Amino acid sequence: MSTTRRSSATRIRKEISNAARVLASSKPAPLEQAIRQMVGMPNKRITKAPAAPSPIEELFALHVRADKLPAPAREYQFDLQRKWRFDFCWPERRVAIEVEGGIHSGGRHTRGAGFEQDARKYLAATLAGWCVVRVTGKMVRDGSAIAAARELLTRHR
Repeated sequence: MSTTRRSSATRIRKEISNAARVLASSKPAPLEQAIRQMVGMPNKRITKAPAAPSPIEELFALHVRADKLPAPAREYQFDLQRKWRFDFCWPERRVAIEVEGGIHSGGRHTRGAGFEQDARKYLAATLAGWCVVRVTGKMVRDGSAIAAARELLTRHR
């Protein structure tokens, strides 16, 4: 291995080591603190990212942009005591859209414990003053989900 390659490899290993030390430190970096404030988790360490959005959620996001609606917060944690998140929401208007997946595949949201947890989540959100609308993939594809979002954002100004 040439001297240049060895020094590059050493430099890269050193940068990775420094990054790992920063990530493992007990005190969050300023950027992480800012992100936690933005997503409503001011006192929690970010340990893992939320799950990647589903294709149907991405389609709904595309509809929001095409319809020129205000940009929604995504994966917004509305209850700091629980890990409950909304797929899409407009916090200043207290409007949330939940895109329900797994309906035809028997996913978590359609089975006992998952269904129960979702019902508790929606009850807590409603009692906290949120307007929560659940939509299916079919509703996203046929346009009724974006029509509902448009109507709700008009009503909740």
